Amino acid sequence: MPDMDKPNDLDAYVPKGAFAEVDQFLKLNTGYRLLYDAPRARDDPGYHGSGDSGVSFVRTYLDSDRNQTINVVETALLSPTATVFMFHSTIVMNFITWNSVVCAYPKTTLAKKGLKNTYRQRDSPKLLECYRKYEGRGFSLYDTAQFIDPEHLCGQSPYCGQTLRFVNDPSTLCFKYTDDVPGDPRADLIDKRIAWKLATKNNCKPEETKRPSSGFVHTGDGELLERSLVHWFSLGRDELLG
Repeated sequence: MPDMDKPNDLDAYVPKGAFAEVDQFLKLNTGYRLLYDAPRARDDPGYHGSGDSGVSFVRTYLDSDRNQTINVVETALLSPTATVFMFHSTIVMNFITWNSVVCAYPKTTLAKKGLKNTYRQRDSPKLLECYRKYEGRGFSLYDTAQFIDPEHLCGQSPYCGQTLRFVNDPSTLCFKYTDDVPGDPRADLIDKRIAWKLATKNNCKPEETKRPSSGFVHTGDGELLERSLVHWFSLGRDELLG
């Protein structure tokens, strides 16, 4: 968008297997050069602190003349935007395509409120570090929608962690900012058939027993990425038996 400040640090998400093509494009057509050759670890707090993030690896490029960096993130999926819905909370479930801005939870994000996307009762130190980063920017993060809207319909409200969402549903904000293709009114969502559900630590009603639930994202190509309780319970059983 021409009237906005130019960003200094961008994350560019690319499909599985596409890194080499992007690397070649940057080398031949821009001033960006590879800064960090070693892949950034999956548990880097800038992404999600677990192996179910959908991120394969990250490479950082620097344009030294303009002092600007780009993090090229190769995802584990053919639909790179699907990875967004495995992020740590709803406040960062946003992305920009060549012609559109997409925000999955616009009402709460603009109100600086968000839901955590985890079933773990104890957050890891790296995840807590990530939460603190956004809390320092004025955001509030909650375990369930009960703390944001006590009267919401659990499993039906688009702002409830128990609700199945779709990237093209009416609650997703899709703002098209260019008319580069005459006569094409559509916002490019990359994969308009993405569906997801958040992982949650508990059901929404505080008087009920704690009931953590798994989360997932499902792409239009049939790929599935899960933040599953099965792994969590197996860890607990192994620890008890050990």
